[in-house]
Amino acid sequence: MKEIELAFKSFADGLRIFAKSLEILADQISAMGGVKPSSPVTPIKTAAPKKPAAVKPMKAAPQPARTKTKKPVAAMKKTASAKTSVETVYGIIARAEKGVSSARISAQTGYNAKKVANAIYKLKKKDRIQIVKKGVYIKK
Repeated sequence: MKEIELAFKSFADGLRIFAKSLEILADQISAMGGVKPSSPVTPIKTAAPKKPAAVKPMKAAPQPARTKTKKPVAAMKKTASAKTSVETVYGIIARAEKGVSSARISAQTGYNAKKVANAIYKLKKKDRIQIVKKGVYIKK
């Protein structure tokens, strides 16, 4: 990269020297009363030096397509012994005679407070439990 910058600087210096020598020649010609240009001289527009192209990272070789393995239908279905979180929470509430708190449900199930609160909300909406006092629930 430094080599390219050095090359551009030396090229620019060479152009400056060339431009100065052309100005000197033009002054000498005009001093001689020599040739007048038939049309006005317009400077030639030059393109700005191009920046070196950014190096793009190489793409990784494409991976071979994976074949999908289908699971048996029986493995995808819920088994009869698997319970949802709502059913688990309801089971704990139903066993408690005097009611159970949401903190106790959380401790017994291992669910976080939000999951317990969502399960209680669904059970309350289905009218399967009632609230004894704030945070304590019993079966209806």
